[in-house]
Order: sequence, then structure tokens, then C-alpha cells
Amino acid sequence: MNVSIKKGGNMNRLFKPGDRVVLRSGGPVMEVLNYVLEYKPFLGPMLSNHKVRCVWYDPIEGRRTAIYHQRSLQKAYEPIPVRRVRKTACTY
Repeated sequence: MNVSIKKGGNMNRLFKPGDRVVLRSGGPVMEVLNYVLEYKPFLGPMLSNHKVRCVWYDPIEGRRTAIYHQRSLQKAYEPIPVRRVRKTACTY
């Protein structure tokens, strides 16, 4: 059985697989796995442009995954470590 998968919706994708995200309401830092495949009546399976599967690690329950609407997520910005410049003696 050959199933054709269509790209659905006209919403722009905000994330790529591997992006680090966090819920706008707060929560752990998660990683985007992919946009999910959803089944639409009369249209069949379609690749979603708005539902994102994320993964994170919970210290008690272990690896967790969940599906979120992309509007409920935002990129998680982690501070970039600052390189310290070593002071050297100036010779003129």
C-alpha cells in the first residue's frame, strides 16, 4: 500500500530538529525532534506545520516526549561562555 504524505497548512515552521526550546509558560529545556504526522479526514495523512514533538530528560521519570503547538514554545537561549583574555605585558 503506497501512502502519499502531503505537507499541510500554510503556517510557517518556527523550529528545526535539534533546536532547544522551552514552553512559554515555563518548564524544562527540551529538544525538537520533528513535526508530527497527523491524519486529516478526507485528506489523509499530512505532515503538520504547527505540531512539534519534543524530548527532554526528567530526573525521576527519565526520557520524556510530548507534542506541543509551536506557538506555545520559544527558543531557549543559553548564555554563551565568555572567553577571558589573558593580560600580557606590553613592550613598546
